[in-house]
Amino acid sequence: LGYAIVVYRDEDEAVAVKKALNGEEVSAETVYRPGQRTGGGKKKGDISDLLDEPPFLLKVRRAENSDTSSARLPAEWKREGEEKGNGCGMANVAPGMDPPLAEQLRPLSKEELLRRADDLRPEDAPREEETTDGGKPGSFVEQHTKALEWAVASYEAIGTRREVNTEGRSIPPEILSKLESILESLRWPAQNQRQGLSAERYLVLQTNDKNDRYYADLRGACAELMEFTDQDYYYSGVAVTKNFVASPHIDDRDNSYQYALSLGGFAQGGELCVEGGANGDVVNVVNTHGRIAKVDGRHPHWVRTFCGGDRYSLI
Repeated sequence: LGYAIVVYRDEDEAVAVKKALNGEEVSAETVYRPGQRTGGGKKKGDISDLLDEPPFLLKVRRAENSDTSSARLPAEWKREGEEKGNGCGMANVAPGMDPPLAEQLRPLSKEELLRRADDLRPEDAPREEETTDGGKPGSFVEQHTKALEWAVASYEAIGTRREVNTEGRSIPPEILSKLESILESLRWPAQNQRQGLSAERYLVLQTNDKNDRYYADLRGACAELMEFTDQDYYYSGVAVTKNFVASPHIDDRDNSYQYALSLGGFAQGGELCVEGGANGDVVNVVNTHGRIAKVDGRHPHWVRTFCGGDRYSLI
């Protein structure tokens, strides 16, 4: 008796495989070619010993699990959405909401959090030290948590961060339509290719992969998009997402700015927010819906909640 766990790209593929294999009889005769079934010794690859083994039946059932990531959203978002009765999905979350300030700042290093806390603190406030209660240095996690608390307190003391609203460059309808058509019918990989972020689907296309049999159409459409946007821009990969939301993070492997575009049927919210200013005292709120924008992913950034349909993005 043996078990195997197999992950498929989507439910349609899993259903097709289950229909084809469930109840199928397996034996040496059905698995190996005639030339492989002739014994005569203990040479490498010889399977003559298996010929006398009885056949067995495959039993396929669905595991009670899902590879898609549901959005990790604060409870107060859900309550506010329910109170507004917007019926926008995403657990009835209201569109256009930011994650809590602490989550926006969490991707920053301990050193950067301490620097900001010190720069932003009121003049009459005592300077915080890099120690936990008791005066002794704590673990890395404890120190980062404490630094985050101090930074949040400093920001709250000076008030809400200033927002600057902007929007990207409009995309020609023919390019936009082609991309949307491809994304709506895309066969996503079985598992998200970047963990720790709230996205229903996450795919990374490496530019140097010349033998991609599955995403050639998408690669071609992205190349056409960048030919329109910035012919001289080199990109090593494209992050493709479906229903990415919140998830403040820093793309610390970036060497330069990035281009961002969102598509799909969502009607409200979904803006890309990127920190700016010397101490992150500015939040750039960028409309990328059907528009491509140049942003710096090396600063904390996130996506506001949205509603009205799916939101796809290309980074």
